[in-house]
Amino acid sequence: ERYSVSEERDLQSKVQRADHAQRILTDTLVQEALIGMRETVYHNIRTSHFKDVAEREDLYKMLKTVDSFERQFTDAINGGKKAKSRLKEIFKRT
Repeated sequence: ERYSVSEERDLQSKVQRADHAQRILTDTLVQEALIGMRETVYHNIRTSHFKDVAEREDLYKMLKTVDSFERQFTDAINGGKKAKSRLKEIFKRT
């Protein structure tokens, strides 16, 4: 199977992006912020008035936003792992 120089560049870019995402996601300050946001949202859900459905729905959306933010980084990391694997295949054949 042939590959192009542009494919190799794209794969290298994905690996670099994954490395950057890994550094950000494992940064202590970022981890503390994610944990803090989740704890705050859960606390607010637990202490909300039972009739305040709208507030809990907003809090749930906030929680999903935090999850989505984190998923952007994990998706980049996973894409980088696939790119590394593909690069190994390419260079194994050459």
